Amino acid sequence: MATEKGKITSIKQDKGFGFIKCASGVDASFNFGDVEDKLTIKEGAEVEFQLQENITGNPIAIAKHIKVLGSHRSPYHTNQGRTFSPAVPVNLPNGTVFTTFYGDDGQLCPSLFFEAAQKISNAFDQANLKPTQYRQIYQQFLSLIIPLRKNEDYFPQAKEKFAILYTERIVRAHKRGVLPTIVKNFFDLHLKQALSTPKEMLGFFRYITSILCYLDKSK
Repeated sequence: MATEKGKITSIKQDKGFGFIKCASGVDASFNFGDVEDKLTIKEGAEVEFQLQENITGNPIAIAKHIKVLGSHRSPYHTNQGRTFSPAVPVNLPNGTVFTTFYGDDGQLCPSLFFEAAQKISNAFDQANLKPTQYRQIYQQFLSLIIPLRKNEDYFPQAKEKFAILYTERIVRAHKRGVLPTIVKNFFDLHLKQALSTPKEMLGFFRYITSILCYLDKSK
């Protein structure tokens, strides 16, 4: 494939793709996954790429191996009208990572309802996570928690569905650049514990429920 140059004419952050006008006049589409540094993606950026024919029959060609020219990382990475800045937190605040969600008395740790949940919600808010986006993630996990609450024998199925949701709603969204890194880190650091026992999975869900309650719904 020959190397081409062009300009990004539009981007669809929520879909993870955009369009390029080639110097030759040809229009091409591209996926964010084909850009060397996703934080350089912005409308009007000059790019260098390789062009390939769209085998689906679509007249719009496909751009691969895209590099933004003469630009360092954009100060902000937009997402549906919001901004993800490289300066936003990616590390979880102290006291917000749990190796178990229960105290020595067998009851849920109080911090899950108060300090830890509030710290995490503040960190998510600073990272410009939209409450509606987090609520969608929450609703997906709720669908597997309801049957688990009724019957712990459902745990094998709950683990499988949890893993699917994690891959589709967390990993994939993060790779597309529409989910802040700190949110993925939060799930990564609690994944093993949440999948260990039915009780721990229910405890983790209680944690993410508390976080939802603290998130600023005004944004």
